[in-house]
Amino acid sequence: MKWEILSQNGSVPVARSSHSVTHVSNANSLYLFGGEHDPRTPISNEFYAYNLESANWEIIQAAGLRPEPRVAHTAAVVQDSSSIYIFGGRSGKEMGEGAFDDLHLFDTSTSMWSLVTDEKGTPPPKRSFHTAAVAGSSMYIFGGCGAEGRLADLHQFDTKANQWHQLPEHDSIKGRGGSCLIASSDQRSLFLLGGFCGHELADMYCFDLVAGKWREVTGLPFARSVFGAAAHCCTSTACDLHGAVIVFGGEVDPSDKGHEGAGDFCSDLTYLPQGSEAVWTSVDLSSASMAQRPSARGWYAYTSVNGNLLIHGGLDCKNERLGDMYLFNCS
Repeated sequence: MKWEILSQNGSVPVARSSHSVTHVSNANSLYLFGGEHDPRTPISNEFYAYNLESANWEIIQAAGLRPEPRVAHTAAVVQDSSSIYIFGGRSGKEMGEGAFDDLHLFDTSTSMWSLVTDEKGTPPPKRSFHTAAVAGSSMYIFGGCGAEGRLADLHQFDTKANQWHQLPEHDSIKGRGGSCLIASSDQRSLFLLGGFCGHELADMYCFDLVAGKWREVTGLPFARSVFGAAAHCCTSTACDLHGAVIVFGGEVDPSDKGHEGAGDFCSDLTYLPQGSEAVWTSVDLSSASMAQRPSARGWYAYTSVNGNLLIHGGLDCKNERLGDMYLFNCS
């Protein structure tokens, strides 16, 4: 197990938080959009691509209607696709202010933006600081900050049928922002972890995509929000992390200044192996392989690269935006 800090060359994006980074395997590239460098002020809507082989960033000269500048949106790419879906986010400073419910599509093969306007069903209400996951050909959106407060709803967007579906809720799940929603390695379940509901949460729920039901499962080691997670997929089933849920960092105590000040962040790396008797395990940060580990942070962007967790930027305990990038793997 090790962290690897990635070199960045070319048109390197300015340090930021509350943005998105998405891995498109067909292009062997990362795509970065949005976020804030100054508190609660969206950066321009320039779109960046990072080639994982050359370690080079470039600003994409894209055609079509690109999204307006925003923070706290989600970006997701369905399996074996070259298209990225960006949903929601906000341009205002307060909860619900300037929030979006638009769905944009970026085709990485043609460098073309389009606004998805022919959806069937009812799109999720406007929101920011929600979370998204992908299973099969569907994107799932959970929670976030809406006009009336924090949300606890789950929505599915079937990219083949171009249709939205609202899925069942669970009475015990509190409305929240800054949580993580990830698909299990077998694509049959969604895991909801932590978040902020006025205080940090340490709970964890599983939504069975076959049965269409929620259930509560083993909670997080400690309460946190605005963190990153991935379901680790590697080629070896003998690997200790095969199929495990991996969690890094996040906010463990909020700032009383909101986005104007940094809270208390952590830099721990923990994982929950597969199996009904599984318990959360902490990775030893004092080992030599952890020498290049990321600093404590939250509000960063994260994505899965071939089953490995990749993080970019975020906000640190000094109230500074970051622009570094790390990849965690066990190879």
